[in-house]
Amino acid sequence: MTERLNLDGLASLQLIYIDEPCELAHWADVLGSSEAELQGIVGMVGRHAIDVRRRLALVRELRRADGLAGARTKLADVADGRARWRHA
Repeated sequence: MTERLNLDGLASLQLIYIDEPCELAHWADVLGSSEAELQGIVGMVGRHAIDVRRRLALVRELRRADGLAGARTKLADVADGRARWRHA
């Protein structure tokens, strides 16, 4: 893969080729995602690394927000449960 990047120059650094296992593994590692997630995102937004990075950032932000909402609900449930335990 390194030889290919050196021959193709900057264009290879800007495009993600998911049909090549070594590139897929490399980009999944660089972007901190699973290969399956990366394939899905490339399928949605195309091969340009900047578009993939933007979509990954959006997905992570939505997951974080969903996790926070879930955490708030769990905290409320715990608070209600503690109140019930105190009264029991």
